[in-house]
Amino acid sequence: MPAVPRVRARSSLAAVLAVAVVALAACGSSGGVGATAPLEGSQWVLNSAALDVAGADTVTSWIHFASGAVTGNDGCNQFNGPYKVDGSAITIGPLGGTRRLCADPEDAVATKVLASLTQTAKYDISGARLQLKDAAGAVLLTYNATTATLEGSWTATSVLYADAIRGVIEGTQLTAVFGEDGNAAGSGGCNTFSGKFTTKGEAVTIGPLAATRKACVTPAGADVQETGYFAALESARTFQQIEGQLTLFDAQGRMAVIFTRAG
Repeated sequence: MPAVPRVRARSSLAAVLAVAVVALAACGSSGGVGATAPLEGSQWVLNSAALDVAGADTVTSWIHFASGAVTGNDGCNQFNGPYKVDGSAITIGPLGGTRRLCADPEDAVATKVLASLTQTAKYDISGARLQLKDAAGAVLLTYNATTATLEGSWTATSVLYADAIRGVIEGTQLTAVFGEDGNAAGSGGCNTFSGKFTTKGEAVTIGPLAATRKACVTPAGADVQETGYFAALESARTFQQIEGQLTLFDAQGRMAVIFTRAG
C-alpha cells in the first residue's frame, strides 16, 4: 500500500481528511490470547519508549476503536476513519488527519507510527497490552490500556463548527470544567455557560447548557466560534481521554471538541 503523505504546512488544525482504515477485531476477546481488555472502549496508549526514535519516551500517541470507527493521535496529529476485521487479521490504511507541523521527536514518532499502521497485518491482546504486528508476526507497535475520565478542568484547542474542526482563534480561551457532581461550567471566550452532564462508559451527554448573553465582537469571528463551541459541547455523544488530552465526538463520530488539561 502507498505510504501516507505527510503535508508539512503550518496551520491550525485543518478539516479532517477522508480516512480508510481496515483494522482489528470487534470485541477484543477474539484474536488475542488471554485477552482481558476489550479492543473497543479501551483507551490504548502507545509504549513510545519501545520505538527506535530518540526522545520518543516524551511523546504521547494513542489509538481507539469503537463502533466501526478508529481514531487516534500519531504523536503530532489526529487521525480517524472506519475499520473492519477478519478474526485476528488487520489491515490499516490509507490514513489521513489533521496537518499540524511538529518538530522532532514528535514528528519522528508520528512518521514511525503512521508507517507501522500501514504495515500492520495481525494483532494480539494479552491482559492490558495490545500489539500490532506485520505479516511475519514481528511486533510493530505496542499499546497499553488506560481508563478514561471526563472530570477535570480543560482548555479547548479545536472546535467543530461550520463543518470543519478549527483551531481556537488567537486571543480567545474556551474552557470547560466537568465536576464529580455532574455539573459542567466554563467559558466560550466571552460568555460563561453551565449545565449538567452524564457519562456511562465512554458515552456522554452534555446539556442543555445555559449561557450569559454578552455581545462578543472581538477578535473577529469570536461570536461565531462561541456559538459553535456551545453547540459542539451539546452534540457530544462519546469521549476519549488520554493523559492530558480529552476529545469529544458527535453522533457521526466526528471530533467535536479537542481539549488539553488546564493548569
